[in-house]
Amino acid sequence: MDIRKHFEFSPNKSLIQLRVLWIVVGIISLISTICFIFIYKNSNIITDVTYHGFNMFIVIYRVPLSILALIIPIIALLAANHRSEQTREQIRLANDQNNFSNYYKHIEEFEKYSSKISAENKIEFKSTRKLYKKLFPNARNGDFKIKYSFMEYNGEKLKKYMDLTKKLTLSDSNTRNECLYEMDNILKNILDELLIKDLPHHNMSTTFDHLGKPILIPNKDYKEFVLQFVIIIQLFDELCNFDLDYKREDYLNKILNYDFKSINKNEVHNLSTPVNSDLNLSHFNDKNEIS
Repeated sequence: MDIRKHFEFSPNKSLIQLRVLWIVVGIISLISTICFIFIYKNSNIITDVTYHGFNMFIVIYRVPLSILALIIPIIALLAANHRSEQTREQIRLANDQNNFSNYYKHIEEFEKYSSKISAENKIEFKSTRKLYKKLFPNARNGDFKIKYSFMEYNGEKLKKYMDLTKKLTLSDSNTRNECLYEMDNILKNILDELLIKDLPHHNMSTTFDHLGKPILIPNKDYKEFVLQFVIIIQLFDELCNFDLDYKREDYLNKILNYDFKSINKNEVHNLSTPVNSDLNLSHFNDKNEIS
């Protein structure tokens, strides 16, 4: 049995219900009683009920009486400590209640915010509550910052996709479908991370096939294929912007401020159709090599 439990100052109990109070009172009373008995047994005391006798009683038993008197200040100290524990518990409960209210208000505002993103971008989230928990796992405890690992994990995938655009523009007909397949997988993976069902529908066309799996190119245009990535970056950035402390990384700034309209269409006619070098986004990245 843990002896520390006997000395706990439970804020949910009254002072007289605390074990520590009665343990301290009992120990002091026991010491005082032992002193009384020791003095009585080793002194030649005559009973005198006059005022002289009572005065002598105080003189003779001064030590045990002084020990017994210690109960009053010690109880006062215990009471003060108990009140501080009760105050701390009240503050904790108030903070919990405040966190609870802020938590549900934060969820409510996030749902409104995500609904606005959904309407403006014509997308649908699988579950805004699950997305909220993924973005803000510690919100119940009052931490309303986006989980850093979420941004880091998806940021690495975004950077990898940017590096793959360089490989795409340099690839030949033999390796292009493999590169497109890898890029397509990254897009789908990020969409899953963001719990987005799908991007806005285009006139999709099965253009290439890799390992028996189709690679869909929007409107038969390489530019449209890469612009899917830009849309995902915008969605990622908008979701992160719900955290007021979120700071957009430099490579995101460059992409989001880039004029993609200036890039000409890059229609796909067959596997050997060259990919426009303007679709190489790796120069926006900090690193320019394929890992």
